[in-house]
Amino acid sequence: MPPVKRKLFRGKRNPFAIDAPLPPAGAARWATIAGLVVGGLVALSVPIFFALFLLGILRGE
Repeated sequence: MPPVKRKLFRGKRNPFAIDAPLPPAGAARWATIAGLVVGGLVALSVPIFFALFLLGILRGE
């Protein structure tokens, strides 16, 4: 029997989908993309800084 493909969100909307389109080509589009990139980098760095902070507290520094 072939494997059954199951959708992650069966019959429901994907909560991670972004429905808003990017602005038309130009400065607004590049500013939006830059903002998304910066926001993603900040979101990735938060757990790292938290782990370093917690490690420093646990070591007694």
